[in-house]
Amino acid sequence: MAPIERALANVVMGPTVSEELGPCVDSLYRKNHKGYPYVRVERKMKRISRLVLARSLGRPIGVGLCALHKCDSRVCIREDHI
Repeated sequence: MAPIERALANVVMGPTVSEELGPCVDSLYRKNHKGYPYVRVERKMKRISRLVLARSLGRPIGVGLCALHKCDSRVCIREDHI
């Protein structure tokens, strides 16, 4: 199973920040020192939110670019919140 698939299978429903956005999907994976969940991909630690956004866009996220959360929750990995 791919790292992103493992990460997406290990979640819980989070709070609803707004009715427009709906509930967050919070990752249960380990978090880095800034509070973002991450997973190992090819011997490197990657933020799950960046992997979710890259999959959604169909391309990698460039160096220096950010994956912003509409819900402002670092642990949320719901695709339409990023």
